[in-house]
Amino acid sequence: HQITRLFPRLTAAEHLAVALQPPRLDLCFWRAAPRVPEGVAPWLRTLGLEARADVPAAALAPGEQRLLEIGLA
Repeated sequence: HQITRLFPRLTAAEHLAVALQPPRLDLCFWRAAPRVPEGVAPWLRTLGLEARADVPAAALAPGEQRLLEIGLA
């Protein structure tokens, strides 16, 4: 088994949203965010995880976790 570098409670969409966010000092994590943040949907489609966008990383199959990690790289 390989060790994953994912946050277990974040969804696939949330992981990609954080990865795609430009570095800023004024981040506000407590604001309501859209279900699939802007710019994330194409990545989910490319990775084949579109139907699993709202699934926490811990609940993804090992292969899906690898795909998500590849998308984050």
